[in-house]
Amino acid sequence: SSYAYQLSLDDSLNIKKRILAMERFATCPTTNNSNILSVLADETLEPPFVEAITLRIFSLDSPWHVLAHLLSAEALCKRRQNTTASLLAHVEKHVPIHQTIKCLELLLAPSRRDVLGFSLHKAILRMLFGTNTFKSKELLQSEWENNDIPKDVRYEFIILCLRAVVVNDGSVDWEWKILNSLVTNKALLSEETSLKLLSVMVDQHFIRSATNRNSIESAQEESAIVSLRLLFAHVVVGGSIDKRRRFYTLSEQLSINVPQVDLRRVALLKKWELSSIFQKDSKVAKADANSEDDREGTLEEIEEAILAAPPTCENDAFLIIQMSCAYGRGLSLCLNRAAKHNAEWKKGLMTREKWLDICKEHPLAQRTCCFIDNLLTLDDRRSWIALDNICKNLGKTLSYLECFDEKNSSKSSRIFKFLEEKERDARLVLSVTTAVRNQVNWPK
Repeated sequence: SSYAYQLSLDDSLNIKKRILAMERFATCPTTNNSNILSVLADETLEPPFVEAITLRIFSLDSPWHVLAHLLSAEALCKRRQNTTASLLAHVEKHVPIHQTIKCLELLLAPSRRDVLGFSLHKAILRMLFGTNTFKSKELLQSEWENNDIPKDVRYEFIILCLRAVVVNDGSVDWEWKILNSLVTNKALLSEETSLKLLSVMVDQHFIRSATNRNSIESAQEESAIVSLRLLFAHVVVGGSIDKRRRFYTLSEQLSINVPQVDLRRVALLKKWELSSIFQKDSKVAKADANSEDDREGTLEEIEEAILAAPPTCENDAFLIIQMSCAYGRGLSLCLNRAAKHNAEWKKGLMTREKWLDICKEHPLAQRTCCFIDNLLTLDDRRSWIALDNICKNLGKTLSYLECFDEKNSSKSSRIFKFLEEKERDARLVLSVTTAVRNQVNWPK
């Protein structure tokens, strides 16, 4: 063992050979606990060598003596806590779960908790989430309720809860309870916390475009959140009805309680996306036979949000585009589902007249006609952006709405006449602009 130890100190050897020598020293039959502790007491010992020893202590006859030293408050203060985190991961492989939890409970006791670094604290949380026992939930609940928990550690807690409810199909009531307590408590919903929650459900580019904020600050964090977002899109958006409804409620609470207006709108858009009208038809058929009626009032909420936006739309154009696109898609989906109840649909014999009859009788189609009329009356940038995207997303369905039915002169003629006047004005403005550009040095 002495020879192996001396080899590990030989600077002429490469680092890989020196680490292998340290591992041989730690596992040598003649090496005892006192020898291990003596080496670990050397504060000049480099981190790779400390880790090489600590990950081999379970080959000793009595590893708990060394483990107790490594988990002492004094050792935690002096050593890199990444090494201790690696040690804990190793503990989990060699001892029963209840003993692992006792080790973690020991680290969270007041005497040691105060000297925990972020990396070790996060590692402890991840292990407790992984054990998923009554005792581990008790320790986690105590940590969550501790007002002194560092900000970064609380973020890790939130991400672990989100991962649990997205990935697990078993009982995750406790994790949902934590998340629901978070989104209903305005005191806990800081700007950063809200961004972390939204970044799991909403693409980073979308958040940046809608709020001019970055929700992710590091490459490591980005990797963890992106992988979780992909799981969210697959499991929640495209899969489980129950999880979709739970996240719908979560997004709804965020849209109410988040202090920042622009972040509330992002949450609102996510809530609408998770509503029943945007579910896959196969899922909708199982979940709600009356899905074409928009029982959650999504389209009405979108109307209200668009009308509440500033008319000039200086900083809200992106959000207005997203809202109006969702409105057009939502109405089109509802009308298609209503049409599927007809024999003509099943036979592939849907005519224009049949579509007109459906839209004339459907309350959402009638509501949309009133909304379109309202937007035309407003005649501002906000309304034209909204109309442009609603019409594009409705596609052919637009021509079936009563307000655009040329046979209904009382409703459509006024709209057609107004649009013709606006088109003439637009052409005149374009002509003037073109002439000025051709004759004047237009500033770029």
